[in-house]
Amino acid sequence: MATYTKVKLSASDDGLGIPVSVMGNAPNLDKTDIHQPPNGTTSWDEVWIWATNYSASDKELTIYYGGQTYQNTFAAFSIVQTISSQSGLKLVVPGVVVQDEHIIEAIASANNAVVLYGYVNRIT
Repeated sequence: MATYTKVKLSASDDGLGIPVSVMGNAPNLDKTDIHQPPNGTTSWDEVWIWATNYSASDKELTIYYGGQTYQNTFAAFSIVQTISSQSGLKLVVPGVVVQDEHIIEAIASANNAVVLYGYVNRIT
């Protein structure tokens, strides 16, 4: 029988929000680490992330899953969303499941304007 344990995002200090960095120039994109599941294939992390935008204008947020190569390809897949200005929390990752150190990273169109909050249901 599976066991669920609620844990914080690995890049979060004490469960606080994670400010997202602005993107650099390809191929040297400066991504912000969000979460890295534990190594191995005996557990899964169900990831839930919400975004808020503290700036006065809408910002673009890109979330990458599965790591990157920095060679014109980025991740196993990515999600691009516009986060409206000062509109509260918006669900951006609705329980996507990852495992085996496949890191989740993010970039935004402005430095530290978008902040991510969330948690993980670790399934073992």
